Amino acid sequence: MWIDQLISAVRWEPLGLPMNWARVEGELGVTLPSDYKRLCESFGPGEFSEYLDVLCVNEGVGPDILKQWRACVEVAADRETPESPHPLFAPYRIFERDRPAGLIPWGVTQTECEFYWLANSGDPNEWPVIARFVDSDWDRFDISTAEFVVRVLTDQEFRPYSVAGVFPDPYFQPLPQLPGRA
Repeated sequence: MWIDQLISAVRWEPLGLPMNWARVEGELGVTLPSDYKRLCESFGPGEFSEYLDVLCVNEGVGPDILKQWRACVEVAADRETPESPHPLFAPYRIFERDRPAGLIPWGVTQTECEFYWLANSGDPNEWPVIARFVDSDWDRFDISTAEFVVRVLTDQEFRPYSVAGVFPDPYFQPLPQLPGRA
């Protein structure tokens, strides 16, 4: 299983964090991939190899899947028309309840890469990963979220997204806890 490979690659002890998936999925209007949920529950908010932030549920300061999705919805609404998507997301649209398919952001990097799912009402475990560097073409990967993260961190041939050559010893750094928060 890819989550187990990720845990092993970064030498991490899974945390088993509770996440309010009902709230997140209720707002999005769709169930999220099970491996992504396990990834977030195992690691919590933080950064892989000073590079990749997976947008988990983070009700505090820092990256959060709902905050990022809401920002994308807001940006898209500015220049999107019924005939054409916002140029920033074209040829895709951002996922919303009334759409049969669209992008949901799940990861960002320090080098301005963006990672999304092409979400639809079907099985979320079958959603492809859609990736790009800002201002470049989109790439589609018919693999799970966890496999994508493992390949970014450990597979030097996973170009152009791999950081395995730069960080040959991948690791995870959790976000620091704010004072007064457990």
